[in-house]
Amino acid sequence: MASEELRRRVRNAMREPKYRDELLNLIESTTGSIFYVDSDSGTAANTGESSTEALITIDGAMNKCTASKGDIIYVMPGHAETISAAGGLTCDVAGVTIIGLGRGTDRPQVTFSATDSTVVVSAANVVIRNIHFINDIDALVVGIPVTAAHCLIADCLFDDATAAKQTVHWVTLSAAADYFELVDVNAHGSDTAGSTAFLTGAAADHVTIRKLVSHGDFSAANIDMSAAWTDCLIEDCVLENANAVDVNIEGYSAATGQVRYNTCRIATGGQTTWINTGGALSLFENYGVNDDGETGMIVGTASS
Repeated sequence: MASEELRRRVRNAMREPKYRDELLNLIESTTGSIFYVDSDSGTAANTGESSTEALITIDGAMNKCTASKGDIIYVMPGHAETISAAGGLTCDVAGVTIIGLGRGTDRPQVTFSATDSTVVVSAANVVIRNIHFINDIDALVVGIPVTAAHCLIADCLFDDATAAKQTVHWVTLSAAADYFELVDVNAHGSDTAGSTAFLTGAAADHVTIRKLVSHGDFSAANIDMSAAWTDCLIEDCVLENANAVDVNIEGYSAATGQVRYNTCRIATGGQTTWINTGGALSLFENYGVNDDGETGMIVGTASS
């Protein structure tokens, strides 16, 4: 950010209380630009440079960002927008962080309304934090395809709106999605068939999935590698699969990394797999349960 622009914002903050939050964010978070999005008060014609000049869509704010400056998009509490087409929101500017403000019903909502609706992450170093994603269509093909490195999705909530509106894949990774991280995410499907996996990925390197809570009826698994992830980490996840496929984590023969401290539940007492195709992965203290009121058992074969 140019020094003159910084001075202008400081002067505004000192004169008018409405800039106070912007100044605090500026000091604590970034030297890049800050943009605000608010479906209640925003317009496409606004500058986006303060909460009183908010833009109406996240994509509109993304279009104002500059690559690799550390720009931040703040999405205001109560914001709601609908993604009705492929690339309806495209994160194509490197180094941008999207932060939703608010908790519970105040958390910003992004709703998918067509089977091909997507929030695309095609630029490196993108962060998406504290957004409530909702699928409102039967057989949404993929919610968030990630095709660039160092993407972080954190503190987000994923919901299928009803049992009849299933998401085939919420998150997919291309082979270029190295160093992808998914942390502190909750995903709520139903016991109705129609989903394949919450997350699936091609042969990316250094994928990290931590503290994912996922429930649904997945024909493949909650987490499906589908190709060889190298040096991956799947840790502290709570995974429930209501499908008779019998798998919460589907590995790959050539995958490497660690799968540790996860708790897994599958549908009925006859199912005992939980983690399939361990390949070259190392498993540490993963527990599986397959019936109500039971204590989990260690998953996998103990080393001798």
